[in-house]
Amino acid sequence: MSLGTDKNKVRNFQEFLSFIKYFQLQRKDNQGDDLYVFSHVSWTEYENLLADQKDISWCRIAYLEGLLEIMAPGRNHERIKELIGGLIIAYCDEKEIDYFSFGSTTLKNERSNVGKEPDTSYAIGMDKELPDIVIEVNQTSGSINDLEKYQRLGIEEVWIWDHNNNLEFYILINDQYAKSPKSKFLNNLESNMVQKYVELMKGQGERIGKKEFIKAIKTKAEE
Repeated sequence: MSLGTDKNKVRNFQEFLSFIKYFQLQRKDNQGDDLYVFSHVSWTEYENLLADQKDISWCRIAYLEGLLEIMAPGRNHERIKELIGGLIIAYCDEKEIDYFSFGSTTLKNERSNVGKEPDTSYAIGMDKELPDIVIEVNQTSGSINDLEKYQRLGIEEVWIWDHNNNLEFYILINDQYAKSPKSKFLNNLESNMVQKYVELMKGQGERIGKKEFIKAIKTKAEE
């Protein structure tokens, strides 16, 4: 579900957030995502909201040029995020690649007027100020806006799982994203391989899925 409003039509953020929180508690079906949008929000208001985020720890917040998005992820969203992250960790462990988890750490740049909380994210090889890879599960919002946010933040690799259950890798080249069948940071790991084993884990469970994923990695290394 998506709900939009002009910030000036409500008395304050707390009034709107109280409504969102009440709505979430009343939901009987938590499978899908809910997206709430404010327009005409200043950077200061965005930062104040982040500072008081204890009341909305259940959601993810994004900001771009005065547009504030508050997304409450559903069960399917969270599950896909965990499955993709699990495969990244399994791959790094198998290939002995060092990785550093950023989770949903808020990434923001006031000069570029942008802020974003990825579903999960990782630095590869060594700990860094920004993650190398961010994961986005897009059940409601458009991937184009997400890519614009990450481009302004300077994120080099973005994985997007869309509402059609397709996984795409985007690599930042000359300040623009280009689709890539392979990961830049994970030794050419292929997007279709990750997608295949996410789907397998959705049906057969994570233990079996990861076991088959590792087996496929080893087979590919021997080719």
